Amino acid sequence: MKKLMTTTVLVLAASSVQAENPKNDVTLKLSANTVPCYGNVAGMCEQDGESFTHNQFVSIVSGEPSLVKSIHYFSNRDDKIILEYTTLEMDYIERMANVIGIESLNYTSVLGLDGGRSDYLEQQKLIVQKDCPKKNGCQPLIEFINNLAR
Repeated sequence: MKKLMTTTVLVLAASSVQAENPKNDVTLKLSANTVPCYGNVAGMCEQDGESFTHNQFVSIVSGEPSLVKSIHYFSNRDDKIILEYTTLEMDYIERMANVIGIESLNYTSVLGLDGGRSDYLEQQKLIVQKDCPKKNGCQPLIEFINNLAR
């Protein structure tokens, strides 16, 4: 255990030194849904002479309503701020899949009986079709619910 703690402290110290040293190139692996944000006002990005909030900016970039998941700041780069975002549809899919998946466990079958699970899943499918942020969207979530029903 002591060896693990020592190794962890050394790794953290080394990464801290590397991140603070502007001569080192720091590689950061981000999702495909990232965009650099330029501007002089906190919480705003500038594009073509106009200022946008972070969420407005990522919505413009993605072409559909989106929200910022995380903000990465680099003091030694021109693109000091990198916004990582997700679409509202994908955020809804991720949250609801988690809720529906966990809740469906409460309706496990007993001795081959449904236990109300199919009714619950059918109800959730109707809710998703009604509440999905993108009209006729959330198909991966509908497929997930159908797979749970099997």
